[in-house]
Amino acid sequence: MNTDFSPLDQIRQTEAEVARKIASSQEESKQRVAQARKEAKQLITKARETGHLQGKARGIEIISKSEEESHAIIEQARRMAEVYQAHGQQQMATAVRFVVDLVLGFEGENGIS
Repeated sequence: MNTDFSPLDQIRQTEAEVARKIASSQEESKQRVAQARKEAKQLITKARETGHLQGKARGIEIISKSEEESHAIIEQARRMAEVYQAHGQQQMATAVRFVVDLVLGFEGENGIS
């Protein structure tokens, strides 16, 4: 400090220097807060976009898996239908033979030819 100034002037000069430093620090703090907010906003936007893309990919994966499962179920049902149809045809043939045998046996017992 300059000793040519009175103690009151020196105090005022020191106060002015401290006030400038405080103002500078406040401005620097405001800039840091603004930058932090900007970065936070960018991170939130990026997280939302990433979440959206991951959700969309997961949805596609779920749909694909569901389609595969539905195709497997349909194929299984088709095979079961074939088995039931074959069994039904076999039962039909057995039933026809039974009816024919019954009718022919009935006619033979009653003497109808």
